[in-house]
Amino acid sequence: HRDLHSFPTRRSSDLGTIAYNIGVVYTLASNFTEAINWYSNAITENKGFASAYYNRGLAYLLTGNHNQGCIDLSTAGELGIPEAYDALNRFCVK
Repeated sequence: HRDLHSFPTRRSSDLGTIAYNIGVVYTLASNFTEAINWYSNAITENKGFASAYYNRGLAYLLTGNHNQGCIDLSTAGELGIPEAYDALNRFCVK
């Protein structure tokens, strides 16, 4: 796959969006490990990318990394995604 910084753009927010969208494609293809890598790239480019934390959290849960998934869902909730709290209550609260 291509390196994120090989895309023809200069703005970090654009790189974050590109990485996020590639992560969504991998999620739809059920390749959650690769999706996590791309969501992580998006977060590197934009630390406040709530949707990337949310999707990465769900992908972590689907790959069995329960702890990291719950951490990401919590972050997504703090960044303004209310559905993240629903997922936290369903998958993370014992």
